[in-house]
Amino acid sequence: MAPRIFSPRFCDFPNACYRRRDLILKRGFFILLALLVSVLSAEAKSRRSAKKSRTPSPPAIQKNYSNTPFSTVVVDAGHGGRDDGGIPQNLLSEKQATLDVALRLDKELKKAGFKTVLTRRKDVFIPLDSRAAIANSHPGAVFVSIHFDSSPKRTPRGVDVHYATPGEAPLAATILRHLAKTTDGTNRGIKRARFCVLRKTRSRAVLAECGFLTNRTDADMVRKASYRQKLAKALCTGIVEYRNTLR
Repeated sequence: MAPRIFSPRFCDFPNACYRRRDLILKRGFFILLALLVSVLSAEAKSRRSAKKSRTPSPPAIQKNYSNTPFSTVVVDAGHGGRDDGGIPQNLLSEKQATLDVALRLDKELKKAGFKTVLTRRKDVFIPLDSRAAIANSHPGAVFVSIHFDSSPKRTPRGVDVHYATPGEAPLAATILRHLAKTTDGTNRGIKRARFCVLRKTRSRAVLAECGFLTNRTDADMVRKASYRQKLAKALCTGIVEYRNTLR
């Protein structure tokens, strides 16, 4: 019998051939799709990088103060009125806590011989620009904004102080050193920031975060008038010590 010759154009098992062909087509399709996604992703990343490189960095903050002795302190109680401060997880109202500490600090500073100016003395809303304008109307003064921190997590606690320009770092560090003594929580350090009240004040300015109102331990301390008084005295001591270094 003559040997059977197989033609490459035909298959004895057409269903298997069709399945193999479909498998090859599917693999080819997915390979092409992966290549297309890779190319598009690389192109999008390149566009983002180009756009980012074109985005100008924020201008440096300019202030025209000199590190000379001062006799006036502008005390800013954060938030107020319709602005309660913090986040829904807060265990206490930030605007009430900041006002209480600010009023106590006002008294302590007056005892130390300072002239004081408060951005608010009651539960009212003061726009951020207006707070900076109040500070700027007292050239040479030191501006201290009082806040309490918050976090979606319950564990963070402790204190930190923010400043905007390198010349304000000594003021921030001195205040933080005394503020940290009021708590067994974390000393979170001094930090550069571009908050409006720091950025737009022309005088020396810092913003003190006096604990986390989302943390049970910190909030329980802040509930006590004795602790709020302790915070006020720590802030005052830091301001007095900083002033004394300028003499």
